[in-house]
Amino acid sequence: MDNLIVWIRTNQTRAAAIALLLGALAYTQLANKPRNLEDCLLKVSREAKTEEAATLGNTTCKMKFGE
Repeated sequence: MDNLIVWIRTNQTRAAAIALLLGALAYTQLANKPRNLEDCLLKVSREAKTEEAATLGNTTCKMKFGE
């Protein structure tokens, strides 16, 4: 643990960049998830590249949210 503290003190810029990237990753993973069927279907319709992908995504949303 002492080695980590020493590394952070000597590499403050790198430590801050790593903390920022970890925070951004956590935010995108938590904030980007659909919270209901409507959000899920909207996300699928925006991101699907083919009709098959959209159909599969819609089915997955309906299974996940139970409707």
